[in-house]
Amino acid sequence: ANCQTRLGNELLKYFTFTDYEWHINNNSVKLMNLFTTHISYWSKGNIKQIPLVVGYTSTLIIPIVSVINLSPKFGLIFLFLISFVLFKMLKVIRKKTNFLSNLQRVRVDQINSFLVEVIQGIKDVKLSNNERSFLKRFDYFYKEFSLGRAYIDNVNLLPVSSVLMLSQLGIVTIGTILFVSNFNANNLVGIMSIIALFAFKVIPLLNRLGNSLNNISNSSVYTKVLKKVFEEVRSSNYRIDNNEYRFDKFEWHSLSLNEVSYKYPSSEKKSLNKINLDINKGSHYGFVGFSGAGKSTTVDICNGLLKPTEGEVLLDGKNLSEFGIKKWQSRIGYVPQEPKINDLTIKENVAFGIEPSKIDEKKVFKCLEIVGLKEFVMKLPKGLSSSIGERGKLLSGGQLQLISIARALYKDPEIIILDEATTSLDSIGQNFIRQVFKNLKGKVTVLTIAHQFSNIKYVDHIFLFDNGELVDQGDLDYLYKNSFLFKKFTDFQLEN
Repeated sequence: ANCQTRLGNELLKYFTFTDYEWHINNNSVKLMNLFTTHISYWSKGNIKQIPLVVGYTSTLIIPIVSVINLSPKFGLIFLFLISFVLFKMLKVIRKKTNFLSNLQRVRVDQINSFLVEVIQGIKDVKLSNNERSFLKRFDYFYKEFSLGRAYIDNVNLLPVSSVLMLSQLGIVTIGTILFVSNFNANNLVGIMSIIALFAFKVIPLLNRLGNSLNNISNSSVYTKVLKKVFEEVRSSNYRIDNNEYRFDKFEWHSLSLNEVSYKYPSSEKKSLNKINLDINKGSHYGFVGFSGAGKSTTVDICNGLLKPTEGEVLLDGKNLSEFGIKKWQSRIGYVPQEPKINDLTIKENVAFGIEPSKIDEKKVFKCLEIVGLKEFVMKLPKGLSSSIGERGKLLSGGQLQLISIARALYKDPEIIILDEATTSLDSIGQNFIRQVFKNLKGKVTVLTIAHQFSNIKYVDHIFLFDNGELVDQGDLDYLYKNSFLFKKFTDFQLEN
């Protein structure tokens, strides 16, 4: 259990500190399976088997030595035959179970991915009116998984049953041959006693030893996957540090992207090509363009999640990596389009990642007041300690986005990134939030990734992207008059 705990903690530590780029290329459900399935198999199939193998081997030594000492010739022949049959059978079974175990590993990933899709998206499932189709798919996945598991268990039982049956037949055969041959009765009783003792005590131990070795072999499929993942995260850029990051406020005036290009590892085409832009402290910026234009990638480079393939990110003329990416990110608040809300209390969701005993409730209330949720929360029976359900089921989409904005404000950020963060708000809510950020003008720098025209009407400066390039920039009036692409973008939004 301690080994399993240690490996799980170490794996999550690697996941937490490794590059964001690595996570983009990996399925989150499959990564979660490593903790619930793979590490468990590694613990049960490898670590647990070590003392068992040592115990069985130690227990076997004395009777084996005794039999060989009593009758070296026949003892060695008998031992060799039993061992040969057992391990030959184990070798054949190992190949079969390794193949089946690998299939099971794939099926577990399929089942868990499917369940996440169905259970978290239950609203879509019910409204699709295709519940039976989902049930049919699950029946196929789960039937294959259950049959595969049963088949592996049954195949693993073959050596035990077969060797036990062969040993019992062997005892009867030897006894019959010796009896028919008119062997001395006194010697016959002695020999048969030794053979019976050997068969009923030693052979089961040999069986258990074989099963332990088989378990180690079966778990090797999962162990190889764990090893591969560890090698991947170790080869990616990571820095594991157990210290808590606490950075004092720092002064900065401008963030610049200088000839920045970026290509995702899984892509042959550049997502960004020679981007040059400047962001000044205290202003509000909009990043616009049609889907796939490069807006989000550019902002992720600005916040340090992605490192440029070419070019550099400069903070007051100093390379961001030299300044300290963690230090820079400590001053950034992020509001996603779909808030990541946990099945915790309101105050724990606002003070994200902070231990409940260390949460400043006055500060939480202040943040909720800024986004207009204070009165709503005060009316709840448990106030800040009210649970909001898994993924915020007990709140509306607009309230979840307001909590996400309050979470960003709790950090006392100097930069706030809004990734289309007001789409779930009605027009009154959107105007209220715009007024909130207007009041923060000069104090907080706001970067808005905009898919809707309404979210860029009041920004100071707009960056217009197309096909991975920054094609134009300026205020709204300038771009509308001088950029055909921007006019097309805004007119399309207004029409829809």
